[in-house]
Amino acid sequence: MDTTGQTAECQPSADAYPPEVINAKTGTPATDIYLASGLMTRLIGNEMPKPTRRLADGCRYAAPRTRPRDAWLLLLEFDELLPKLYEPRT
Repeated sequence: MDTTGQTAECQPSADAYPPEVINAKTGTPATDIYLASGLMTRLIGNEMPKPTRRLADGCRYAAPRTRPRDAWLLLLEFDELLPKLYEPRT
């Protein structure tokens, strides 16, 4: 509900979910990473730099065993990528 009292319905899109969710299989850390990288991709959209897009695409392979499973290691990889694309953090 927004400040005017209006509500909006959000229809989930099947392409936002990994195959294991669609097929009612057990989720894994790779499932969470798939979903998070998809959200990041949708939020940033076409402005996403190619290196970031490659990182996100690597998190969205169909087979969970081919995706990253350790979010902390993925964060380290992302943290190494960011200074190459943007100004250093202050």
